[in-house]
Amino acid sequence: MEGQERQDSMARRARIWTLNCHIE
Repeated sequence: MEGQERQDSMARRARIWTLNCHIE
């Protein structure tokens, strides 16, 4: 179950990172 939480966090971070890249 810890792996799933880690994946969710990574996916969320990746989405924010992508949005940041698009904004810049």
